[in-house]
Amino acid sequence: MLDQTDKKIIDILIENSRMSYADIARKLGVSEATVFKRIKKLKDEGVIESFTLRLEPSKIGKNVYISIGLTVNPVLLDEIAKKLSNFDEVSEVYITVGEHNIIAHALVKDNDAFNEFLMNKIYKLEGITKIDINIILKKLKARIKL
Repeated sequence: MLDQTDKKIIDILIENSRMSYADIARKLGVSEATVFKRIKKLKDEGVIESFTLRLEPSKIGKNVYISIGLTVNPVLLDEIAKKLSNFDEVSEVYITVGEHNIIAHALVKDNDAFNEFLMNKIYKLEGITKIDINIILKKLKARIKL
């Protein structure tokens, strides 16, 4: 179970995963060793999966952000999810319940790249019974807060 100090450390790292242990310690009024031990414990327990960076897709030439809802044959669910995960365009894959059993997010350069991605990759996956596609116009929030 996370205590208040763990939660504060996580909130700080969500905002800036490059902040030094010394700076985190100063901000929380604890020792650097405490911060080190707690972050190590959070990593060991799988609470913190990785330290990563967020990119602005348009700054790296990815101007079309797509959400794809797929209904697939349940027998092929894991296989199709893995295939989707291997596509360079796909940034996230979720196995879900509800209208679709897979939701994927993808980023592509433009509409031509989007069409090519659909025709040459998505539509060629066998076992899909329904596809719903939404183009994401604006990201308002993409962060977990405790």
